[in-house]
Amino acid sequence: MILLHADDRKSIDKGTDIVDGSTIRIPEHALGPPRSRNSDVSSLPDYDTSEKEHRTLAQQPDTQAQKQKSRFYLNARFWKISSYVMAVYVVLSLAIAIPLVLKFKRNHESLWAFVTDEWSSSSCHGPGLDYNAKWNTSAVSNSTFLWGWQDVDHGLCDEFSSVEYEGTLADVVPSPLTASIIRAGYVLQDEPHQLVAIRSNFTQDGTFPGNLIQGILSVDVNPDELQHNIIFNVTVNASNQRTRSNTRICFRKEGRNRGLSIYPPKSVNETDSITVAIQVLLPQASTIDDFVTYLPSLSQHFGDLSAVKLGHVGIEGAAAPLMFELKHLPSSPIDATVALGHFETSEAKVNTPYFVTQVKSYNGKVNLDFAHDYEPPTIATLRLDVQNALAETNVRLDPGFQGEFLVQTRLAQVNVTDGVQRQEISGNNTTSVPLSHTNVSDAVEEGRITTYDDLRTDRAVGWVGWSARPKSDFERLKQGRVSLRSSMGPINLDLV
Repeated sequence: MILLHADDRKSIDKGTDIVDGSTIRIPEHALGPPRSRNSDVSSLPDYDTSEKEHRTLAQQPDTQAQKQKSRFYLNARFWKISSYVMAVYVVLSLAIAIPLVLKFKRNHESLWAFVTDEWSSSSCHGPGLDYNAKWNTSAVSNSTFLWGWQDVDHGLCDEFSSVEYEGTLADVVPSPLTASIIRAGYVLQDEPHQLVAIRSNFTQDGTFPGNLIQGILSVDVNPDELQHNIIFNVTVNASNQRTRSNTRICFRKEGRNRGLSIYPPKSVNETDSITVAIQVLLPQASTIDDFVTYLPSLSQHFGDLSAVKLGHVGIEGAAAPLMFELKHLPSSPIDATVALGHFETSEAKVNTPYFVTQVKSYNGKVNLDFAHDYEPPTIATLRLDVQNALAETNVRLDPGFQGEFLVQTRLAQVNVTDGVQRQEISGNNTTSVPLSHTNVSDAVEEGRITTYDDLRTDRAVGWVGWSARPKSDFERLKQGRVSLRSSMGPINLDLV
């Protein structure tokens, strides 16, 4: 029922249908089927029924809403975890990659430069080294090899500073052995700009069987800071007294033979044997301009000599390993000029010698120069393996080398020069299909040929030699093999 106020009735237009008094309005039909005009019953539920239906609907869970909420929660959690993982990956990548890139750029001003000034064609034997002055026959014979029996003839042997023991091995421990043993000591004053040499003429002339001589040379820094002299400790163990007596231990304090020299007997038989142990202790913070060793058949071990200032170092040994320990030089370069030779005066009928060289570096530049002191095709067999990581690698092989070569890097460039015409490896040769061709230079007149099996920006595989390339595995084993590998550093191979 709607009751109109008296003021409202006055404001309404007279033309509208207005009645005085109260007015009753029947509500319109909202839901349900149309009812008849005469029906007085409403289709709407009563209050109690409506309230009951409302409570029933309110208690039922909204399944669709819960599904959407759960899906949203899972998606948000997934992206949150993914964001954390990606952030950690980026941080670790930057922490590792940035130092490597900085080191790489700092050590290599130009990744694509092939030859530095030190390795130009005018310098045939490596940077800063005079090949003719250091490694020719006359210079080496005066500083490294032992020729003849000069010290023995002049009576300068067996003059020991101290003798710990001399006698037979049976006198030391109960044993039926009759070996003769001696332990002797020497003291050499550390004089700067002087030569220090440890040498022997074992197997030099081929008259003494090389397998009957063995031993080791150990060179270290003296732990005694107060000791300013070079200490030599020598132990010689011979199979019998006669062999021991004829093994001369010579020590000189001056001259071109300054240092220690050991001469084996001039005549031996197959039952004789000699074992030599030499220990050299260098004073701390000492300066030695020339340090040379020539000990065929003896292994040589060099400790950490970073406290000693060494000038020219010549280390030679033909039939035993050489071991070095450089603990405090992680980024120091490796510079070596190696002369591969043979004894022309030797009458021993042995096969062509094998020279096996392994060089490993991480952040140090490697410069290697290999030269033969005799003309091809009578050459030695070189097996060279070089591994580097960040720094540049330069290897130079003179015309005496023939054999296969492998040059490979991952994130840099390899460059190969075959003597006259420089081989630029362009970016177009990135296909994995091997490129088989032959480059003929001026050396072809003498029969030298360079053949590439695979030539790309990061890899070069081929063969160089003075005749036709061997086809059988047996013939290939007789020739040399060079393997140069690096991770992020460029590699330059120069085939002179």
